[in-house]
Amino acid sequence: MKNKVTFSEVNTFLAGCSDTMMRYIELQTAFAKDVRTYMLEYDVSEEEFASEYGCPIDQVALLRCGGCEVSIKDMATMRTLWANRIAKENAQLKVTNK
Repeated sequence: MKNKVTFSEVNTFLAGCSDTMMRYIELQTAFAKDVRTYMLEYDVSEEEFASEYGCPIDQVALLRCGGCEVSIKDMATMRTLWANRIAKENAQLKVTNK
C-alpha cells in the first residue's frame, strides 16, 4: 500500500532542499514529463514504450512519475525516441505530398 503524502509534507520537504537537490528534482520531473508527453502525443502504450525504451514494463510507471534514477544515457535514449518519431512523421508527410 502506498503511503499518501500531503501538500504540507511536500512543502516542508522542498523548504529543506539545497540548490543541488532542487536541480536534481527539476531534472527528474522534466524527464518524467518528457516520458508522459511522448506517450500521450504518440499514443504509445506502456508495453510499446517499454519495448522502445528497453526497460521492464514495471519500470514505465516509475519513469512516468520520476520515481527512479535517471542518467545522461536515459535522457539521450528519450531524445532518440522523439527524433525517430519526428523523422517517421516527416517521411510520411513527404510521401503524402508527392
